[in-house]
Amino acid sequence: MTHHWPSRVLVPLTLALLATTISCKGRHEPSPIQVDAGTVTAEATPTEPVDADPALPPERPYPRKHYYLDLAGREDFRNRYSAAVQVTTSEPMLAGIYGWCSSVLLAPQWVLTAGHCVCVRKPVTTPGQQGKVVIDGTSCASHPKITVSLWDASQGNDFLPSCSWTQTYPGTEVRPHPDFQILLDKEGRVESSRADLALILLETPVEREYTPVQLSREELQPGEPFVLVGGTSTDSLQGNISGGARRFTRYKAVGPAAPGSERILFEQPQRELFKGDSGGPCLRERAHGLLLVGISARGLGLEPTFTRIPPYRDWLRSTVRSPKPP
Repeated sequence: MTHHWPSRVLVPLTLALLATTISCKGRHEPSPIQVDAGTVTAEATPTEPVDADPALPPERPYPRKHYYLDLAGREDFRNRYSAAVQVTTSEPMLAGIYGWCSSVLLAPQWVLTAGHCVCVRKPVTTPGQQGKVVIDGTSCASHPKITVSLWDASQGNDFLPSCSWTQTYPGTEVRPHPDFQILLDKEGRVESSRADLALILLETPVEREYTPVQLSREELQPGEPFVLVGGTSTDSLQGNISGGARRFTRYKAVGPAAPGSERILFEQPQRELFKGDSGGPCLRERAHGLLLVGISARGLGLEPTFTRIPPYRDWLRSTVRSPKPP
């Protein structure tokens, strides 16, 4: 489907993009990023969360999005969710949604994403299981790339930030959870999913400032709202791919995808039009900071789900704090 932009939209949009391009020329290091909770250094590591629930200030309005981006959410111009970054893989270990996924910085040199974002699909060879697909930790990308994107909002304009900054960091190692395994049936439905998480060790730490997230101790409850941050990649809209922009959307948790499941189902209206990518953080917002309650798996299977963080909190903390391997 081709979307025709009206001239009254194209002209100001072109001028805005031109102004942004001009303001970026010659700027190699934008001024420090200002976030709602203040400026936070990248050296901050996950700390003990305190699940309080004070009222948060209301957001200012954002410009209306066009086309299916209404379903993709708001673009994070204020860098509130700047710990959310993009991960890409390439052949022969192409994983995720056509090689694209989201992820989240837990520390300057550690990134967390979904296991199926960095480990490849393989046909099941067990007799009687033909047509099914398994994803596990035996075949994972050895050198994924992480792209960090920040808006330089030094002029204080939420609608037209003065410049965007991006940098790509090579990953040197993928560490899927030891129990990671997903089984998909012939129709692409998730038959079983266990420990769908993987950590990526970066070659060098991220040096720019970003808003850190904390590992939540408490589970998200049915009906509780949360924020999902990710790119705009989707395979639901005629197979089109549009990645790169960090966007956030508020959803509500429904409950376990199945009795005893570690996957949490959430409401996603009009999923047939916009599916979204996997690997992005699911966050509980508190006045003192952001609590990581899950990792998105909305790009996998037929239902919108995320993998719970609390059961894997100890593994994540011990891995992130472990010495860098030789």
